[in-house]
Amino acid sequence: MERVDLMGCYHALLLTCLLKAGFFTSLVEVVKLPDQHIAVMTAVLMGQLLHMANSILPPEYFCFSLKLPDLIAAAMSPDEQGERNRASEVINCLDRIHQMKKQPVKPSSLYLKLTLEQAGYFSGKGRSHNNLMHNVHISNEMDDLTLQSHIRDTLVLTNPREYPSWDWNLILSLLH
Repeated sequence: MERVDLMGCYHALLLTCLLKAGFFTSLVEVVKLPDQHIAVMTAVLMGQLLHMANSILPPEYFCFSLKLPDLIAAAMSPDEQGERNRASEVINCLDRIHQMKKQPVKPSSLYLKLTLEQAGYFSGKGRSHNNLMHNVHISNEMDDLTLQSHIRDTLVLTNPREYPSWDWNLILSLLH
């Protein structure tokens, strides 16, 4: 039986809360400030959070929750030259971070390479969206019988104390 990645669930919950609270909107506003050092630090934070959200959150939620169009609009704004330049620099920085994250990990020592191989990093045993979430299409128009069937399939009602046997991926999909 596969163990549930509680840290992954915690990170997903934390990212969801940050997205719901408008954290990315606030980061875009911080980028527009004239302080160059803060803009660079904000861009790095945005890059890390975007990468984490892309690897943890389901694509349906991730794509509409971000405020990157606001950043692009600031980069194309004809009104203020300084704000436009800072937004363009942040977009370039995000692109560089994305390019770095796409490159495979190159271990710097044999010990690190062995550790990564034992962890299954190179064999593709890591998490992905396909492993994390079921492809359950849940909509607002779902009928009660289908919803009850999905809830029954999670095993929460039949084994309330046996939480390791619950279908956590289906539970996450239903909560989404």
